[in-house]
Amino acid sequence: MFADTMYETEEDYNNANVEAKNNGFQNLAKDLEMEYYTTIPFLEHIL
Repeated sequence: MFADTMYETEEDYNNANVEAKNNGFQNLAKDLEMEYYTTIPFLEHIL
């Protein structure tokens, strides 16, 4: 398993998406919505 981007919480993930949109980073926001980004607690649980 390989994860290059992960967030501490779902809220952090959602905040990153909102911040990207608010700052005009539409490609980043689109990527955040299309790709799967996990949370650290989820990875800790499965490992």
